[in-house]
Amino acid sequence: MRSPWPVAAAIAVGSLLLSGLVNGVLVPAAADPTAAAYAETLGVAVSAPVWVVLFAYFVSDFAFDEYFGTRSYAGLSGDLILAILAAATAGLVATALGVWLLGPGIGTRLLAGIGLVTAAFLAFLGRGRPYLGAEADLSG
Repeated sequence: MRSPWPVAAAIAVGSLLLSGLVNGVLVPAAADPTAAAYAETLGVAVSAPVWVVLFAYFVSDFAFDEYFGTRSYAGLSGDLILAILAAATAGLVATALGVWLLGPGIGTRLLAGIGLVTAAFLAFLGRGRPYLGAEADLSG
Protein backbone atom coordinates (compact mmCIF):
# COMPACT_ATOMS: atom_id res chain seq x y z
CA MET A 1 0.00 0.00 0.00
CA ARG A 2 1.39 3.39 -0.95
CA SER A 3 1.24 6.35 1.42
CA PRO A 4 -2.13 8.11 0.99
CA TRP A 5 -0.91 11.57 1.96
CA PRO A 6 1.11 12.46 -1.16
CA VAL A 7 -1.74 11.25 -3.36
CA ALA A 8 -4.38 13.24 -1.46
CA ALA A 9 -2.14 16.34 -1.32
CA ALA A 10 -1.40 16.16 -5.05
CA ILE A 11 -5.11 15.89 -5.81
CA ALA A 12 -5.94 18.88 -3.60
CA VAL A 13 -3.12 21.12 -4.86
CA GLY A 14 -3.69 20.22 -8.50
CA SER A 15 -7.40 20.87 -8.17
CA LEU A 16 -6.87 24.26 -6.54
CA LEU A 17 -4.35 25.30 -9.20
CA LEU A 18 -6.70 24.23 -11.99
CA SER A 19 -9.60 26.04 -10.32
CA GLY A 20 -7.52 29.21 -10.00
CA LEU A 21 -6.52 28.96 -13.64
CA VAL A 22 -10.12 28.49 -14.78
CA ASN A 23 -11.29 31.43 -12.65
CA GLY A 24 -8.35 33.58 -13.75
CA VAL A 25 -9.03 32.99 -17.43
CA LEU A 26 -12.83 32.81 -17.65
CA VAL A 27 -14.08 35.36 -15.12
CA PRO A 28 -12.14 38.41 -16.43
CA ALA A 29 -13.17 37.46 -19.97
CA ALA A 30 -16.86 37.58 -19.03
CA ALA A 31 -18.30 40.85 -20.27
CA ASP A 32 -21.53 40.85 -18.28
CA PRO A 33 -22.44 39.72 -14.76
CA THR A 34 -24.50 36.78 -15.99
CA ALA A 35 -21.56 35.31 -17.90
CA ALA A 36 -19.34 35.89 -14.87
CA ALA A 37 -21.72 33.86 -12.71
CA TYR A 38 -21.43 30.88 -15.07
CA ALA A 39 -17.63 31.25 -15.24
CA GLU A 40 -17.33 31.34 -11.45
CA THR A 41 -19.53 28.25 -11.17
CA LEU A 42 -17.23 26.33 -13.51
CA GLY A 43 -14.17 27.50 -11.60
CA VAL A 44 -15.61 26.35 -8.30
CA ALA A 45 -16.77 23.03 -9.80
CA VAL A 46 -13.21 22.25 -10.87
CA SER A 47 -12.17 22.46 -7.21
CA ALA A 48 -14.55 19.59 -6.28
CA PRO A 49 -11.68 17.12 -5.65
CA VAL A 50 -10.47 19.32 -2.78
CA TRP A 51 -13.84 18.93 -1.07
CA VAL A 52 -13.70 15.19 -1.67
CA VAL A 53 -10.25 14.91 -0.06
CA LEU A 54 -11.34 17.01 2.93
CA PHE A 55 -14.59 15.08 3.28
CA ALA A 56 -12.75 11.75 3.17
CA TYR A 57 -10.26 12.93 5.77
CA PHE A 58 -12.66 14.47 8.27
CA VAL A 59 -15.42 11.84 8.19
CA SER A 60 -14.43 9.36 10.85
CA ASP A 61 -16.18 6.40 9.20
CA PHE A 62 -14.35 6.81 5.88
CA ALA A 63 -11.31 4.59 5.29
CA PHE A 64 -9.03 7.42 4.11
CA ASP A 65 -5.78 5.44 4.11
CA GLU A 66 -7.27 2.53 2.21
CA TYR A 67 -9.06 4.68 -0.35
CA PHE A 68 -6.09 6.88 -1.27
CA GLY A 69 -3.50 4.20 -0.55
CA THR A 70 -4.88 1.16 -2.37
CA ARG A 71 -7.23 2.50 -5.06
CA SER A 72 -5.65 2.60 -8.51
CA TYR A 73 -4.81 5.92 -10.10
CA ALA A 74 -7.36 5.19 -12.82
CA GLY A 75 -10.04 4.56 -10.18
CA LEU A 76 -9.15 7.73 -8.28
CA SER A 77 -9.14 9.77 -11.49
CA GLY A 78 -12.52 8.39 -12.51
CA ASP A 79 -14.03 9.15 -9.11
CA LEU A 80 -12.70 12.71 -9.10
CA ILE A 81 -13.66 13.43 -12.71
CA LEU A 82 -17.16 12.16 -11.94
CA ALA A 83 -17.30 14.53 -8.94
CA ILE A 84 -16.19 17.45 -11.15
CA LEU A 85 -18.74 16.64 -13.86
CA ALA A 86 -21.55 16.25 -11.32
CA ALA A 87 -20.58 19.53 -9.65
CA ALA A 88 -20.34 21.39 -12.96
CA THR A 89 -23.66 20.04 -14.21
CA ALA A 90 -25.58 20.76 -11.02
CA GLY A 91 -23.83 24.11 -10.58
CA LEU A 92 -24.64 25.30 -14.08
CA VAL A 93 -28.27 24.22 -13.76
CA ALA A 94 -28.51 25.98 -10.38
CA THR A 95 -26.83 29.07 -11.85
CA ALA A 96 -29.31 29.15 -14.72
CA LEU A 97 -32.19 28.78 -12.28
CA GLY A 98 -30.71 31.47 -10.02
CA VAL A 99 -30.15 33.93 -12.87
CA TRP A 100 -33.70 33.34 -14.07
CA LEU A 101 -35.25 33.76 -10.59
CA LEU A 102 -32.88 36.13 -8.80
CA GLY A 103 -30.63 37.75 -11.37
CA PRO A 104 -26.83 37.53 -11.33
CA GLY A 105 -26.13 38.26 -7.68
CA ILE A 106 -25.12 36.68 -4.42
CA GLY A 107 -28.29 34.57 -4.24
CA THR A 108 -27.43 32.97 -7.57
CA ARG A 109 -23.91 32.17 -6.42
CA LEU A 110 -25.24 30.70 -3.15
CA LEU A 111 -27.76 28.54 -5.01
CA ALA A 112 -25.06 27.36 -7.43
CA GLY A 113 -22.70 26.58 -4.55
CA ILE A 114 -25.27 24.49 -2.74
CA GLY A 115 -26.11 22.62 -5.94
CA LEU A 116 -22.57 21.84 -6.96
CA VAL A 117 -21.33 20.84 -3.51
CA THR A 118 -24.30 18.53 -3.01
CA ALA A 119 -23.83 16.93 -6.43
CA ALA A 120 -20.08 16.43 -5.93
CA PHE A 121 -20.58 14.74 -2.55
CA LEU A 122 -23.37 12.50 -3.83
CA ALA A 123 -21.27 11.45 -6.83
CA PHE A 124 -18.30 10.72 -4.59
CA LEU A 125 -20.38 8.81 -2.06
CA GLY A 126 -21.78 6.69 -4.85
CA ARG A 127 -18.26 5.65 -5.87
CA GLY A 128 -16.65 5.57 -2.42
CA ARG A 129 -19.40 3.71 -0.60
CA PRO A 130 -17.28 0.55 -0.04
CA TYR A 131 -14.84 2.69 1.97
CA LEU A 132 -17.55 4.28 4.11
CA GLY A 133 -18.70 2.73 7.34
CA ALA A 134 -17.28 0.50 10.01
CA GLU A 135 -18.76 -2.61 8.41
CA ALA A 136 -16.76 -2.16 5.17
CA ASP A 137 -14.58 -5.21 4.56
CA LEU A 138 -11.39 -3.89 2.96
CA SER A 139 -9.20 -6.91 3.66
CA GLY A 140 -9.60 -8.19 0.14
